[in-house]
Amino acid sequence: MMGKFDQIALVLMFVPFAQSAEISKHVVEEQQKVVKSSTVKLRPKVPIHMRMDFLSDRNLLLMVPKGALIVVPKEFESKIVRGGKADGSMVSMKHFLASNSSWVETYEVHFEQMMGKRKILQEELERLVLLNKVIIAINGGRPAGVKPVALEPEIELFSQNQKGETP
Repeated sequence: MMGKFDQIALVLMFVPFAQSAEISKHVVEEQQKVVKSSTVKLRPKVPIHMRMDFLSDRNLLLMVPKGALIVVPKEFESKIVRGGKADGSMVSMKHFLASNSSWVETYEVHFEQMMGKRKILQEELERLVLLNKVIIAINGGRPAGVKPVALEPEIELFSQNQKGETP
C-alpha cells in the first residue's frame, strides 16, 4: 500500500526538472499540513516545581518526581522543598546519596507498585519507617513516583476472634 508521500515522490521522479521545484514546494506544504494535523499534546505544560520535589542539603539539590518520597521522618521535613523555590546546585542522585547517606536511602519498587496496581507490603513499610531516613523510591536506578494507593495498608475484609475462627 502506497502512502501519500510515496505517491508524491513517485510523481517527482517523472516530472521534468523545471516543474519539479513547483511540485517540491507543494510537497513541503503537504508535509507541513500533515505534521500540523497529527501533532498531539501529550499533557499540558505544568511547571517543574509542581511535578517535582527537591531534597536540599548544604547547597546541594536532588530533584525527584512527586510520589518518590515514600518515607519522610519529621526531623527531615525541613530538607524537603515541595512546590516552592529551591536554591542550590542540582546534582546527580549518585552524588547526592554519597554526600547524604546518613539521612537518605533508596528503595527499589516494581512498575506495578508505581502504577498502584500492587501494594508495598505493610511489614516492608514499617521496616523502612524504622530506619528513620528519607526513603526515595527508585526503579531501574532512577527516582520513581509511586501512586499513593500502593502505600496504603491492606484492609482486612473479615475479623478473627480470639480462637482464630471467622464469624
